[in-house]
Amino acid sequence: MEMDVKTKNKIEEADNLLANALASLDSDKIPRGICEVKKAQEILNKLLKEYKQEQAQRQQAKREAGDWTMDQ
Repeated sequence: MEMDVKTKNKIEEADNLLANALASLDSDKIPRGICEVKKAQEILNKLLKEYKQEQAQRQQAKREAGDWTMDQ
């Protein structure tokens, strides 16, 4: 699956937030770290939802075209 730039940037943002959260666990900034983890989780959940919708649309298009094979 080829990623578009927007998706790649969102994943990088989530990755950076998680890295910052992990770094903050070594300091007094635990509440900030928790917020960053939650934001990263929201971003990743949104990406997963978008991916699932895209997969469903592809499957629907294949069905409408008469291709009933399933993607793995």
